[in-house]
Amino acid sequence: MTKLVEKLDQKLVDSSAYFANGQLHYAGSDCSYPRFIVVSAQHVLERKSFFKVKKRKDLALALSLFAKKSDPFDDSYTWTDALKVDDGFFVVAYYIEQSLYQELLQLQKQGGLILPEQALVRKMSKPFLGAVENHGNYTLDPNYKVQFTLPKAQLISQLLSNDANETSLAQFTTLLLKSISLQKLISFWRAFHQGANKKFGFKVAHLLVAIGLPLIYFAATSAWLYWKHDKAYEQFQLNRAILSEFKGLEREYLDKRTQLTQFAEPFKDYLYSYVVFDVMNDMDVFVSIQTFTINSTEISINGVSDDASAVFKKLSEDSRLVDLRYVRPVRKSGKRDAFTIGFKLADS
Repeated sequence: MTKLVEKLDQKLVDSSAYFANGQLHYAGSDCSYPRFIVVSAQHVLERKSFFKVKKRKDLALALSLFAKKSDPFDDSYTWTDALKVDDGFFVVAYYIEQSLYQELLQLQKQGGLILPEQALVRKMSKPFLGAVENHGNYTLDPNYKVQFTLPKAQLISQLLSNDANETSLAQFTTLLLKSISLQKLISFWRAFHQGANKKFGFKVAHLLVAIGLPLIYFAATSAWLYWKHDKAYEQFQLNRAILSEFKGLEREYLDKRTQLTQFAEPFKDYLYSYVVFDVMNDMDVFVSIQTFTINSTEISINGVSDDASAVFKKLSEDSRLVDLRYVRPVRKSGKRDAFTIGFKLADS
């Protein structure tokens, strides 16, 4: 969309001209039928006022009455413009002799737009206003942005009397015309005319398209974003319910695991003791286990037997037990052997 507007702006600049002292001046190469003509301020008279109105409808009526009442010519063409402030509008009426306006219309056989220089200058940015102020025929104004200050005779003399001033006019013309854009002209759309042969290539419809396409784009984008927002919010609510359910299940799982740990606590050494006692069941000699100690993966049994070496041999023959050793030397306890044997489970 931005590139389209830039192309339209460039097309507008390429078909623009500046009319001063009976001649057309161009920013680039000459065009047979300029679509946009800027009329030099030397041909235009201004009338200014301030209307303390709020509504655009009232402003339009006030402008119409003001333009008719302030007309300096017997037969003229008029443009009007308004600059909004907090408590009303600073208004300007621009007048040109009807005969000159008709002459300019003949230069636009395919239609176009004719505007006074001052109206266009007031649409420009601050850097441009500073540049035209240096040109000599404008001063900055807090209410009307700029004021056209030089008398007509002095302006013509300053702009057209010598080569240096001709150069100044050329620079001003180039600067002014190359600053033209659709955005600056949109408020003057009523001044577009179709031309004598009604074949104006850049019609009001094109201007409306240039305005309408962004509006349609933003409207469609807004609708799409609204729809996406609803879908996203719906999915968010669903995800929030799932997440809440998951957190509940997670808490329940942690509670169950805690309970399982508590229930398993009395039986945590069962695996070790089961293996040992399972081996002891097949003993051919008397054996009595007095203590059963587990330290991490290290297991030790303390007991008495008729033959401690037979107990050690029996344990070492079982593949489920590894790293067998006497923790303490075997000693006699009455007629029996007292022993302490250490080992590990093979899968620990």
